[in-house]
Amino acid sequence: MLLRSLLLSSCLMSVTVGHGDIIEVHGSGTTNPSKCYWHIMDSIMDRVKLPTRMTYRAVGSSTGIKEFMGKQEDGYKQLNHFGSGDIPLDAEEYAAISAIDSGMLHLPVVLGAISLFHSIPNVPSGSAGLNMTSCTLARIFKRDITDWLHPDIKAQNPQLETLIGEDSYPIKVARRVLGSSSTSSVTKYLNTGCPEHWPADMVSKELGDKWHPDTLPCEGSGGMTDCIRQTPGTIGYIDAGHGHSQNLVEIELKNKDGNFISSLQSDDRGGIGYAAEASDFLPADADRDFSKVELLNQAGANTWPIVAMSYIYVRKDWTKYGDEFGPDEQALLMGFLEALYEPTYIDECKELFGFTPAYTNEKLKTLAKNGLQQIIMNETATKYVFESKTMAYQGQEENIISVKRRSNAEYERSQLTKQVKDLKDQLKALQLSQEANLMAATKTESETKMYTDGEAQKVTISLIASIVAIILSALAIMSMCSRSGNTAATTASYSGGEANTRTAVPPTKREQADNFNV
Repeated sequence: MLLRSLLLSSCLMSVTVGHGDIIEVHGSGTTNPSKCYWHIMDSIMDRVKLPTRMTYRAVGSSTGIKEFMGKQEDGYKQLNHFGSGDIPLDAEEYAAISAIDSGMLHLPVVLGAISLFHSIPNVPSGSAGLNMTSCTLARIFKRDITDWLHPDIKAQNPQLETLIGEDSYPIKVARRVLGSSSTSSVTKYLNTGCPEHWPADMVSKELGDKWHPDTLPCEGSGGMTDCIRQTPGTIGYIDAGHGHSQNLVEIELKNKDGNFISSLQSDDRGGIGYAAEASDFLPADADRDFSKVELLNQAGANTWPIVAMSYIYVRKDWTKYGDEFGPDEQALLMGFLEALYEPTYIDECKELFGFTPAYTNEKLKTLAKNGLQQIIMNETATKYVFESKTMAYQGQEENIISVKRRSNAEYERSQLTKQVKDLKDQLKALQLSQEANLMAATKTESETKMYTDGEAQKVTISLIASIVAIILSALAIMSMCSRSGNTAATTASYSGGEANTRTAVPPTKREQADNFNV
């Protein structure tokens, strides 16, 4: 009944006709917090009265910076309203923008762990699984070590040969293609922790042909997940929240204080947020040069050694860009930016996707809030106000983003999201139980029945995974149904699938929605 109600209400909603121009905001950049951005954008579009359309292209930090800056020959006219990345602009890029414009802001949004995951059969996550130092990882990624049962790996993981059950097991290395903030963070970490095996010239957003030719090229976070999952014995790197949501098996890393720890343990103990607190290079103001900021190998008993900070990049003066970025668009973008520091909105990114909101760190919160105050908007732009508690009369005004304003389709969608999360938690619990049984089964041959029981659990896990797949398919059907009803009334299209127009409305101000100059 729940799925039927959801699909029906979504399709009915898709033929609703609105009036007026659509107010649009578009951005692009890092894939890591993309689900967080989409979630908040969807929430805003659901909770405002005016017809709005917000999109974010998850294309990687390097592309996000390029599209935020624009081309030099075009006078650095940005191609969207904002960019985002897990790396700051470098000193040269920052200087170029500062020289031709009023300046720019780096607004810290979330902190996330970049982690290493593997697909060695029968090797679980946790301390009884795989433990690694930066030097061992450096030698693996350089292909100096090519077998999981290499003596140096076994010295750190004496249980590994028993778990694998063979005399050798080849290592496959997965790495990102194109410019990637994850690649930048991991290569910096390897150089910082083990320069003798990972030199400075191997630190980059994109190593290109410097990678060993037998490494597996993977595009985006989804591509990295597939590379790890589809090829047994593979090691790769990805943001920890994404990896855990896909039930990948994490490697515990040795931090600067000498402790082996998982990203989940570090997060539970505040070790991810502490990386920002311990950094010595964080500027006092958001309009300064952030090129030296890094949160790698910071001190602390529970600090995760590879922490990335996701930024929003925006120009400071929004009054220069004409009708394509008028008062209405400015107000909507400011509403989105402020939502990134509103607990009601950004905290869901921690619950759903495992990110640590920047506002939870007082230093980052102050920096971001002061940065927002530096933005120059058109005098006629009316800022949005967030209604969390009922505001009689005012709550019905057009500039209100209200948690009280909901549709049946949005409500049913939120219920399905909770159910999917609960099912994923149950799946993870069963997976951990299976891993425990498999470990116990390897101790003696007399306990082989425990392995059989573990195989039975695999069937149970598969069933639950199927249920999750069914629900996710229903969500996809709902989304397509909603979009198909809107197509007749809007001419703008979006190839990435990230955007959802809430109501069918007349054509927008511009014919082309994907690439424009503001």
